Amino acid sequence: MINKKVVVIDYGMGNIWSVVSALKYLGYQAVVSADISEIRTSDSLVLPGVGSFRKAMNSLRKLELDKVIIEEVMESNKLFLGICLGMQMLFKDLNEGGNSKGFGFFSSEVLEISKISKLKTNIGWRKIKSIDKNFLENENYYYFCHSYYVNINDEDYSFLKCVTEENPRIPAIIQKNNIFGLQFHPEKSQKKGIMLIKKFLEF
Repeated sequence: MINKKVVVIDYGMGNIWSVVSALKYLGYQAVVSADISEIRTSDSLVLPGVGSFRKAMNSLRKLELDKVIIEEVMESNKLFLGICLGMQMLFKDLNEGGNSKGFGFFSSEVLEISKISKLKTNIGWRKIKSIDKNFLENENYYYFCHSYYVNINDEDYSFLKCVTEENPRIPAIIQKNNIFGLQFHPEKSQKKGIMLIKKFLEF
């Protein structure tokens, strides 16, 4: 087993166990917890999520985890990986029946996919391509399931690493220093996705 503790943050709105299975397959010590002391003693943090942005942020605030996460990520420079809804919560604003506030690690807005597509949801295997070739050389298919997308602004564009190949081109991977966001589900994307988790945790 790899001597690194990865805490998967449990706030009641994530596909926790598929992520944990992927981490254990890679040999990491995976701990599912909402305990502040566990988060503070971790080597890395993973925030998965499905469902409502507003409910997710409210749940984190109710558990008093939002400030702890910001402290660990920004002050302790702990590696942080947000998956699907977990990626969207990295951003400042989401227009979901009124404005909701995320962590604000990035400044872009999160909007409904229906604003750029005839589809209300983006579900299925999508090929992603790199904007930064030094970040991800090979183009592969990964599994997406979401109804909101990140509308990348000029300020955040330099952090955007990959987008979906077909129109509409949806931001798929973003990274700033120790913070990573994946719009797709690597834990449900077979071996290629699991190896991508490994790449981030070894960053």
